Amino acid sequence: MYKYEIVNTYPDGVNCKFKPSDFNEVINLMQFCIQSKKYDGFLKFFLSGKESTAEELLQAAQGDKDAYWAKKYKTHKKISVRTGVTGFVKKTVWVRK
Repeated sequence: MYKYEIVNTYPDGVNCKFKPSDFNEVINLMQFCIQSKKYDGFLKFFLSGKESTAEELLQAAQGDKDAYWAKKYKTHKKISVRTGVTGFVKKTVWVRK
């Protein structure tokens, strides 16, 4: 079962389901849907198998994003390393603590 599901029920179009697995995809799509209001009433949103609103789906995805980054900051740290032949270029990488 997917956590996020978006079902298109537009009468002239093809009925299709979009099941994004990444919270960034959900956030981008929900912000577009909420701002445009073009397909209002033709899209159904499901959160963990239960029907919900676009705002609830957006809040859940943002909560998952915040939880992901909170865990990442606990287990990893960001450092700068010098790369290239001369070591002039700096690049940031994540390493485990």
